[in-house]
Amino acid sequence: MKIYDMHMHSHGLLPAEPKKLLTSMEEVGVYGACIFSDAPDVDNTQYAHGGVGFEQRLERVLEWCDGYEGRLFPVLWIHPDERGIRKKVRIAAERGIVAFKLIPYNYHADCKKNMRLMHEIAELGKPVIYHAGGLWNDSASSKYLHPESYEALLTVPNLRFSLAHCAWPWMDECLAMFGKINYTRRVHGRTAEMFIDVAPGTPGFYRRMMFERMFGGVYDISHNTMFGIDVTANTYNKDYAKGVIERDEALYREFGVSDEVKSRIYCDNLFRFLGLPKPEGV
Repeated sequence: MKIYDMHMHSHGLLPAEPKKLLTSMEEVGVYGACIFSDAPDVDNTQYAHGGVGFEQRLERVLEWCDGYEGRLFPVLWIHPDERGIRKKVRIAAERGIVAFKLIPYNYHADCKKNMRLMHEIAELGKPVIYHAGGLWNDSASSKYLHPESYEALLTVPNLRFSLAHCAWPWMDECLAMFGKINYTRRVHGRTAEMFIDVAPGTPGFYRRMMFERMFGGVYDISHNTMFGIDVTANTYNKDYAKGVIERDEALYREFGVSDEVKSRIYCDNLFRFLGLPKPEGV
């Protein structure tokens, strides 16, 4: 089965080297990835390099993926405070951006400006990748990043969104929210669909607890879970990536996860999330 990493960052101030990246990925058994752009340059950004303007980060993340369709997928990092952001997401979608990345470190996901943005993105047919859980930045951001903060997204018709890291340390809250939102979708049809991105954030001990919850038979998460590593495209850490895969594989064996389910997690669910056909041979 092919392994896709749906959670990989890039730094726009460094050159895009997709061929070198794919060589490194192949050495650890990863076939493809979603590449996140750099952070936006909103006035209240809290990222050390200050963020990157729309055009520059859009061009750079597209550069990472140009010519590698089916293997590398460009994701634009946005913030609802960006000037003209609703117009910008339309431009980005037209240019080939497949999904949008958000980290609500200073706003609630259910605020009016963000909800308007979610409706815009859902109408474009694009998914949204959210950070959830503890964020190791230099501000009091945890109050914005509990899974319950995303509950209102269920009211956005046809929105597909994921919560990263199973929202560690609030894993149970994340799984409960997953159950509610996807139950509501089954009953009412046009509401949002939630996915879970299991990129680490979970320390080793807690990762086993997380997998036990996810694959212990309480929740049917097999069609909505996606694999991620959370490494950087520019300086790909092969040892770390390999370690994540080996640790997860050991847990899959322990909890009796079938190859069919692993194929969904590593590959199939990502293509459904992105709304893209799976390439032949994948």
